[in-house]
Amino acid sequence: MVAKLEEALKKTEELLVKWETTKPQVNEEEREKVTEKIATARAFIKEKEEAQAAKESHEDPAYLSADLVEKVTPVEALMQRLSKKPKPKPPKKELNETKSENATETNATDTSSTETNATETNATDTNSTEEEAAEKEAEGGTERSEGKPTDEESAEESDEGD
Repeated sequence: MVAKLEEALKKTEELLVKWETTKPQVNEEEREKVTEKIATARAFIKEKEEAQAAKESHEDPAYLSADLVEKVTPVEALMQRLSKKPKPKPPKKELNETKSENATETNATDTSSTETNATETNATDTNSTEEEAAEKEAEGGTERSEGKPTDEESAEESDEGD
C-alpha cells in the first residue's frame, strides 16, 4: 500500500512539472500548494513507517492503511480540481481600433479618388454639353432648357388655342 501511494505521489509531481507548460491556467501558487501537500503526505508516511519499524510484530500497528489514504486524498482532490480549471480565454484582438484605422485610411484614399473622378466627370460633361450645343447651332436650332418651351413653341400653342 505504501509503495502504491508513493508511486501516485511521484506521478502527481511529474504531472505538475508537465502542467508548467501545458496548463497556463494553473499558476505557480497552486502548483506550490500541491507540492506542499505532497511533502506533508510523504512526511506522514515516513513518520508512520519509522514508528512501525520500531514496534514489534506482535504489537498493534503504528498506522492503518486508511490513515495513509486519508493523507493522500487531499492531494488527489486538489489535483483533480486543478485539472478541471478552464483555460483562459484568448485575449480579444482590438478589432475596433484596427477597423477604425483602416477605415480612415481607406476613406481618405476613396475621398481623394472620388473627388478626382468627380472633377474628371464634370469636365467631361461640360465638354460634351458644349459639343452638343455647337452641333445644334450648326443645325440651326438653339439650345433650350428642358421643360421650357421655345418662342416658336409658345406661339404655336397660343395659335392653337385661338
